[in-house]
Amino acid sequence: MCESSSGRPRRAETPGEPEKTVSAGLQQKSLSAAVAAIAVPTVAAVAAALLSAALAVPAGAETREAVAGKMRLRYESSRWTLSNVTPDSFVLTPSDPLDRKRSQVTVLRSPLNCADLARAHLPDSLYVVPTIAPDTLAGRRGERHTAHTLCRNATPRGELLCVPTPSGTYALIATIAACRGGPGFGRGDPFEDFFDSVRFLP
Repeated sequence: MCESSSGRPRRAETPGEPEKTVSAGLQQKSLSAAVAAIAVPTVAAVAAALLSAALAVPAGAETREAVAGKMRLRYESSRWTLSNVTPDSFVLTPSDPLDRKRSQVTVLRSPLNCADLARAHLPDSLYVVPTIAPDTLAGRRGERHTAHTLCRNATPRGELLCVPTPSGTYALIATIAACRGGPGFGRGDPFEDFFDSVRFLP
């Protein structure tokens, strides 16, 4: 302790206190800089992800709907081109002529049953005897007829997925007209794009 000019005792200044204040300030600045260094890359990463997502959407992508009888089917106009539309049928063709995954799909309602439709669209002049397996479409039970072609060159299987309903038999059909038509063996399930996009009206 020491005396002030008034004679009252005053507390002596403690060496080192200014250093503590400066040290605390530096620590606070270092913490703020560290937080900023973390935040900047995070914001940049989020911005990059949003940009990538935007670029992943095909230009001109639009969901449209086609109708055959009481069945409605949604499709992406960037992937498919609609044609040959009638009240009971339509055709969807891949928009990209070089698409090796998708094939032309005919959608129709018919008074024929599944067996008769298979005989009409998988003829024995072009296909072997089809195999038949249970399948579903929009929650309705049906069957899928699949047949390899008799062609000597690479051609996809012919497939017909049909569902009987009170208003008629509905079918998705992917076949070729001749041995020179259609993509090669690389094609996947021709109806894959439509499993979640079909619904039946009451």
